[in-house]
Formats: sequence, structure tokens, C-alpha cells
Amino acid sequence: MRQNNHNILIIGASGYIGSNLFHYLKKKKYNVYGSYFKNKKKGLLLFDVKKKIKNFLRTKKNLRYIVLAHAINANLDKTKKKLKNSYFVNFERTKEIINYCSENGIIPVYISSDAVFDGQKGNYKENDLKKPINNYGKIKDKVEKYILKKNQKYLIVRMSKVFGLDLSDDTLMTQLLKKMK
Repeated sequence: MRQNNHNILIIGASGYIGSNLFHYLKKKKYNVYGSYFKNKKKGLLLFDVKKKIKNFLRTKKNLRYIVLAHAINANLDKTKKKLKNSYFVNFERTKEIINYCSENGIIPVYISSDAVFDGQKGNYKENDLKKPINNYGKIKDKVEKYILKKNQKYLIVRMSKVFGLDLSDDTLMTQLLKKMK
């Protein structure tokens, strides 16, 4: 492990982005924990974001960063169909984790999306006007604004549609392939 006492927790380490980040940091010998909810993976901790968040977070000592890579519905259609539940997990519960970070000197790393933009211009910069046009983007935008209001150290990473080549990764290309079949 690295020489420092700082630990990293990745909430959503069983998802595509969280999993890749988790394995990369492990390979680089960082002190990293990861959580899963439905998608159980070896070496990850069970964490239900709908339950007592602080109880879970308190068990991890010397956290320096909490990476928020969880999402109940990263799929735009599912977010629309299950908006109330998506909003609860992706905003209300995420807000609680951000508050915990603020109260404990932990830097939140929020995995956001380019869906905070309307898609008209492209090649966006971080200070471009955000204008989400779907519920998924609106929730991501709301979390970003909340983080900015907290006036603490943070990192927001806006991802575009991510794709891989593993047929079970449920990313852009594999979703397209499944629909075509």
C-alpha cells in the first residue's frame, strides 16, 4: 500500500466507471475501498445508499476522498420512468454523502455527465452554460450546484457516454448490440 494514511472510498465500484477506477487505483497501490449494491463483486463492500449512510461511512477510517460513482439509473429512459426513485438516490442521498464529506474534511469526487449540457454546441468547457434537457442531466446538474454551494474542496468529472467491449458491461456499444439482436 501507499505510504500515506489516506484512504479512498468508491461508492459504486461495481459499475463500469467505478470498477475501472477501483482496479486502476488498486494496481497503483492506493488504499482504496469500493462498494456495491446489486452487482456483487469480490473485494467490494455491500452498501445500500437508501439506508443509514453515516453508519457505513464511519466504518472507513482516514478517508481523504469519496468517489461518488453510484447511480440508480444511468440509463436516460429508466431515469424518466422511475424519476422519484432516481431523484431520491441520485440527489437526496448523494447530498447526504456530500454533507458527510464537508463535515469530516473529505474531498468528494463526483462522477457527473455531459448531460448537464443541451448538446447543441459540443466540445464543452467547464464554465460553459449548463442547460440539461433530460431528467438525468437535471439531477446531475443539481448535485453539481449543491457541491459548489458547499464551498469546500471537490472534484467534478463530467463523463460522456462511456463504452467498452465486454458484452456484459452494459455500455453504449453493448446496449446497441443487444437492441439490434
